[in-house]
Amino acid sequence: SCQRWIRIDPSLAAWVMPRLEMGGNQSVVRVHDAVEGEEPLEDSAIPSPPACAADVPATVLPAPSALAPTASAEPDAPIEAKPFAFEMSYARSTVPLKRNQAVSIFLAVLLPNVIVIACFSDMGLGRVLFNATSPRTVSLAGDGIIVCATFFACCLYVVDVTRFSRPARIVSAVLLAILVTAGTVMKSRKYPWAPMLLVLWITPATLSLLRKFMLRGVPRSQFCAAVASSATLCAIITAVAWMLWMALSGSGWRQATVDRLIRDFADVYENAYSNGALRYALHCGPSKDLSAYDHIDAKQIKSACSSANTVWFMSWVCPFIAVICNMVSALFFFMMRWVQTGDAKQLQFTLKICVLLLALLIGGMYGATYISGASVQLGSTLMAFFTAGVVALMIWAYLEIPRISLADIVPPSILMTLLFQATRSDWVRAIAVGAAGVLVLPALLLNMGKQRYMQWRSLTDSKDKYTPACRRAVDQLSVWKWQGILVKICILAELFFTFQVGVAKITYIFLSWLNTSLETVDIAVVIVMVYLIGFTMFLLPPVPGAPVYVFAGIVLGAQGSRNASVGFAGGIFIAISLSLIMKLTACTGQYGIGYFMGRSVKIQQLIAVDSVPTRAIEQILRQRGLRFGKVAILVGGPDWPTSVTCGILKLNLFQMLLGTLPVFFVLSPCVLAGAFLTKVTGGENNIWNMLSTAAIGASVFFQCGAMLVALYLILQVMESCGPELARERPEHAAIAELTRKEESYVKAHDMVTQWSGLDTTQQVLVASAALLHLLSAFIFVMLSEVCFRPFSVSSRIHDDFEEDGLEGNAANILILPVGLIALCFFFLATGIHILHSSAMRRRALAALAP
Repeated sequence: SCQRWIRIDPSLAAWVMPRLEMGGNQSVVRVHDAVEGEEPLEDSAIPSPPACAADVPATVLPAPSALAPTASAEPDAPIEAKPFAFEMSYARSTVPLKRNQAVSIFLAVLLPNVIVIACFSDMGLGRVLFNATSPRTVSLAGDGIIVCATFFACCLYVVDVTRFSRPARIVSAVLLAILVTAGTVMKSRKYPWAPMLLVLWITPATLSLLRKFMLRGVPRSQFCAAVASSATLCAIITAVAWMLWMALSGSGWRQATVDRLIRDFADVYENAYSNGALRYALHCGPSKDLSAYDHIDAKQIKSACSSANTVWFMSWVCPFIAVICNMVSALFFFMMRWVQTGDAKQLQFTLKICVLLLALLIGGMYGATYISGASVQLGSTLMAFFTAGVVALMIWAYLEIPRISLADIVPPSILMTLLFQATRSDWVRAIAVGAAGVLVLPALLLNMGKQRYMQWRSLTDSKDKYTPACRRAVDQLSVWKWQGILVKICILAELFFTFQVGVAKITYIFLSWLNTSLETVDIAVVIVMVYLIGFTMFLLPPVPGAPVYVFAGIVLGAQGSRNASVGFAGGIFIAISLSLIMKLTACTGQYGIGYFMGRSVKIQQLIAVDSVPTRAIEQILRQRGLRFGKVAILVGGPDWPTSVTCGILKLNLFQMLLGTLPVFFVLSPCVLAGAFLTKVTGGENNIWNMLSTAAIGASVFFQCGAMLVALYLILQVMESCGPELARERPEHAAIAELTRKEESYVKAHDMVTQWSGLDTTQQVLVASAALLHLLSAFIFVMLSEVCFRPFSVSSRIHDDFEEDGLEGNAANILILPVGLIALCFFFLATGIHILHSSAMRRRALAALAP
């Protein structure tokens, strides 16, 4: 079943009640008094029932004047004009999935895979297509077509394409799809992954059409199960076909295959560099000589070579990309087969799944940051894909989960209460504004254009400059606490810079220098040095663990190769063992830091030891032995915060270390990645480089999996033991007292920071700080190639820029002028943020003064 809220005019009551039988579905109606003073919703604002969108068609109620309703069986009986709303629950008439429908689902999943492999893979016509689209004129034409497609999409929105006739809507959609596809394919030399993913997006589009027109009565569980099974089968077929092709044609990953791919994609090399044609042997190969070029030209040539290498590699690995996409789709639909929103219990389960998926994606983003010290390119690529996944999940949740039902189910469940509070948190709103704020102004301008068009065509009587839906959104945004949101944007941007930019770059440079310095030192001394330095770096909060593990693999792997009595495998074994010992002793040190910090009531308040989530974590961590949830939290959580929190909570140290032992499965791949990098001698095409990337991917997999399991079990404990965890405890009485003492200051601070009460100077200051922070973060993320030179733990400071070095000067990691400009923006924004926060603190204290 599903629920749907509709607010209607009171005069429709007598017309609605006798007409509850809709399309053969049984209906139940509950009448509620309308909220006093609440404006009625427009027809366009009536929320659709996402879980039943394919089964229950939306019904538009006629205007009261057209119905001539009656309040009873007698036509002329008077009616009471009392506003009300009714909630209608549909019990769908469902039919089981038929064989021909299952075949249509399978074909909808299979055909895009066939198109991708046939057009873009080395198994098919990938060489022909990529060579044909390699000229720069084709790329420029692709830019023009994408601009035209964007303009066309904006025009369709302004003129409200939903009002067109069905043939006109179909023609418009097809034309837009053709423009987007043509433009994307023409840009394939620069973005070789884009056309592949675009074609794979045909699958969800086709499935949506099937669900709407052919599979309306099929239960959700059967539909999702069929899609998951089809995606899994397609993944298996694609994987088997790829392996057979490699075995029969001799196209497995080896040097002969690389040489063939380079020859086949010669046109891509000729067009990759704007100032002339490239030859792989002269400009890109292991024996390349770029001494005749200056630094700028050499950098451009190296970038062009990397771009050309990526094209043929993406063509070769294209089937594997299709396999991964199919497996992700299968996993998603497998989870969605249990998702329903018909009642409170089902909706709670749906929200829990959404939280878990969001945690998995955020864990992947953390993992991308975590491994960026080993592979900058891999880290940034994973960050982009996981970020896109977060956006897609947010869009799905917004479209599928009824917002009114979320408010309804909050009281019975502590877990749902916390989730509902999180959606209204200024921190969540700050993240949303920071991520999508740049799109707000264009969206408002388009909406104003749409409203002007509707007014010109007399399609609306409203004199407002926005459509009703946009007006409601604007009114809702106007009551947000914008001062707090902008300040939190500044704090998040400063944390991002600290972890992802500032400390991260310094860590890589330091470990790279140390790696070079220890090359000629005896292996016994190296082991001691690696342990001491790694232990010290683990005690620093901003330093992630992956660069330390990779550093150990690089140093000890190289030492083992140079020492015949140890060997390369022996060096790896020593590095893994030393990293595990280093991790456990560092956890002990971090535990000690937390133990002594935990004596402060303020520190306990900051980590919210009296909150339900923290108590749920504490309950799991107090379990003895290698319990699954305990291990997941200790292994999947961030290094420093997890162990320090254990100390603050005064957990058993030995049990904490015992639960940390499975971190072996996270650190071992990182150590292997570093050791494999010591074997790289021939540039990006070396097999050891691929093994290193695969090892890093395995580390991310274990890290994200542990984080997902940890969050799931924490949510389970919060849901099952919520009332008990929410009770007041005597040991937390001091925290409650401190909170009560600070309550007056918090209220005073909230009062003086009301956006309407701020003077223009403070409004401009905090808005400027947030804008500069967002601008600097955008430059650091989207323009990282022109801000920082590529540098990782395996790089060498004294190498040339062409070899990913810094030419002997660590400051050369910053590229002028873009990197310096972004850095200035950041520090200027930080200074403005400090000035504004200090002023607000003084005003709050002044408001408290008698």
